[in-house]
Amino acid sequence: MSDRKYNVLVLDDEKFILLTVSACLKNGPFQVTTADHAEQALDAFKQKRFDAVLSDIMMDSVDGFKFRDMIRNYNKRIPIIFLTSLMDDIDNSLINQIMKDSYSYYLNKNFTRTSLLEKLDQVVRAYQAQNEISQLEKKIESDLELAAQVQTAMLPPWIRFTECYEFSFIYRPLFKISGDLFEWIPIDPQSCLCVFGDISGHGIHSALTMTAVQSILKQMITIHAPDELRPDRILRQLNDFFCEKLNMCSYMTCLIGIWNFRDNRLIYHNAGHPDLLCFHAGNGEWFDPNPRKRGSLPVGMLREADYLESNNVELEFADDTVFLAHSDGLWDIGTHPNDQAGVDVKTFQQLASAAVKDNYVVEIPFRLSGALEQIGYDTPMDDYSLFALKKLSSEVGRTIFLRQIPPDMASIDRATQEAAEFIEKQLHSEELAGRVEIQLSEFLVNIFKHGLGNYKKATDVIAVLIRGVEEGVNVTVLDRGRFWENGDEDSTEEVDQLLAELSRKKAESGRGIPLIRKLSPQISRRHLCGLNETIFTVKYENAEGREERDR
Repeated sequence: MSDRKYNVLVLDDEKFILLTVSACLKNGPFQVTTADHAEQALDAFKQKRFDAVLSDIMMDSVDGFKFRDMIRNYNKRIPIIFLTSLMDDIDNSLINQIMKDSYSYYLNKNFTRTSLLEKLDQVVRAYQAQNEISQLEKKIESDLELAAQVQTAMLPPWIRFTECYEFSFIYRPLFKISGDLFEWIPIDPQSCLCVFGDISGHGIHSALTMTAVQSILKQMITIHAPDELRPDRILRQLNDFFCEKLNMCSYMTCLIGIWNFRDNRLIYHNAGHPDLLCFHAGNGEWFDPNPRKRGSLPVGMLREADYLESNNVELEFADDTVFLAHSDGLWDIGTHPNDQAGVDVKTFQQLASAAVKDNYVVEIPFRLSGALEQIGYDTPMDDYSLFALKKLSSEVGRTIFLRQIPPDMASIDRATQEAAEFIEKQLHSEELAGRVEIQLSEFLVNIFKHGLGNYKKATDVIAVLIRGVEEGVNVTVLDRGRFWENGDEDSTEEVDQLLAELSRKKAESGRGIPLIRKLSPQISRRHLCGLNETIFTVKYENAEGREERDR
């Protein structure tokens, strides 16, 4: 043991035993505190950091086992050595009672100084080791939390609306950090490069490799002209990186695609990754983008591997095509820890077929993941990610208002003003535009202040979709902050009273939900596997509003 003094608490109602133990431990590495009743011992324990406890079992006030329960309320692992001269029965009841606690030990009161010191040395060493392991675990946990935050910060925002296309993705590490890769790099306003990868292994090694690959990809974009970018060329450079820089210590399945939404043309190359799933949003029909099963080996698996241009897949697609990409961890989600079958591919394809018809693209990954959990696929065995991409509907900007809003007040103010201007221009109703601006502003501020919390990241964007309906407009808000329930519906009178009370107190917060209910009594909220969806309808206040729109 080291030169430091170790604090030992000794409890016994016999002063003779207390003096004996103190004498045995005198001039050694132990600093002794004695007590002759449980309350005194517990008070001492709460005021000082101890490394071991010695206690009699049979005492007048509280027996040793009850005293142990009292200690365990404050420290679950400190070693407790029971000193007793009791004889055990034929069933070893005494020993069994002592051993019910993993950190309890036994020493006969006829101990020698040597046996007492040996027992204390043994239990204190074990306790020190446990504490060191616990501290190390906390350090590792803290480092993993930091690594997870860094990794999340390096990912694109979970949604992206551009002038030509929209996408969203869900990213689910099995243990805080992931070896799944998703990188989106715009080439020009009408085309983009997307890379989907799954690095072998788990944990820190694969996460660090993923970070390095992201840096390499960004360098490629800055070095090469847009017309020089081809999936096969990128794969060759990635294979060189894995084989030469990483010495083939890991490999990566990879799918690289270049989407051109001006010409509705896709070129992609699959290097051992699950292939794209493609659907027509109009009817939900699935089609195979790669019937000839072109592809190559994962990068980093073979130094001499060649990634041929002839293995690129070229596809012309319709405006309503929805592309789904995912890692193979999606198929490994089970219904229980020993489930080897994983997700049924046909079931997933049917769910996806229905999802692309009935939902906004930004909801699809979350809705599909939520549906799998509902069915019972709630035990992931690996990291998994799921991505959805589609050309932007021609209705956006004409009959649909679509915005992604960064988590700051200036962006919220700007977006709500743009929403009001859109409604006034498209529906010719200043009254409806004003109501939407007030309600949307209040709700977005609620998300900003309460849903996203104190540590907002640039990737914590909020999506707003507005569409005109017969009675007014439907507003859909999507965010990934904390979910709060709607609570009980208040009557109109109760809402009016609450708003009046808040106004009287000049409250700066608390108005959001009551005001939203005042303007739109029916609010639908649900949680979709990490995504909060809120839908409310803001109606015309009277028939004149609809007539104004129709004119």
